[in-house]
Amino acid sequence: MEKRMETILKFCESRPVTVDVGCDHGYIGLALLQNKITNHLIATDISEKSLQKAVDLFAEHNLQEFASTRVGDGLSVIKDDEKIDQVIIAGIGGLEIQHIIKDFKGSKKIKNWVLQPMNEIQSLREFLNRNGFTIKQDVVVKEDEKFYHILSVCAGKQDLTEIQKSFGANIESYNTVEYKLWLIQKCKKIEEILKNLPKNNEKIKYFSNCLKNANKIKEQIKGV
Repeated sequence: MEKRMETILKFCESRPVTVDVGCDHGYIGLALLQNKITNHLIATDISEKSLQKAVDLFAEHNLQEFASTRVGDGLSVIKDDEKIDQVIIAGIGGLEIQHIIKDFKGSKKIKNWVLQPMNEIQSLREFLNRNGFTIKQDVVVKEDEKFYHILSVCAGKQDLTEIQKSFGANIESYNTVEYKLWLIQKCKKIEEILKNLPKNNEKIKYFSNCLKNANKIKEQIKGV
């Protein structure tokens, strides 16, 4: 099993109804049903063609009676009176994830969100912190030479520091090998940006502060 999918599944809780937004092939939903992590799965995708892969997969494993597949954008396919307990949103942009959460009326009633943004991770953390959500877990995994951030989230006030918003809400996760590799790469990127910015550029202060915070983390953890 791929590391990213393995971590997403690990962050899922045992819940009656789980929604997999943008499910594509349906492998995550299949694993949830096979391992009895959820009783009923609602798999959604904006593409009917992509969703058909999930339909075929559930039928192949005789699980179609436990899975509902719906074509639609985000959580717009969930009915107002429909109770859902857990939502997985993986493989899409961080800003898009924010819109999905913001546009869903029952977002604070969801017991567990598992989020894997493809970009804008800092913006996503800031959004969650600002809108009354708690980041329970926040890790970096490496797969196919790429780094991915995976979060588990629930409703509840949390006050993240500037460093946590930029570099990860769970300080205890900073000591993993994959996090350290990501941090090294992140520092190199920031240094390269600073090197190429004109001296009077307004972004110099922001990136200099990012590098300063990254170096603070490097001082606190071993092996970087």
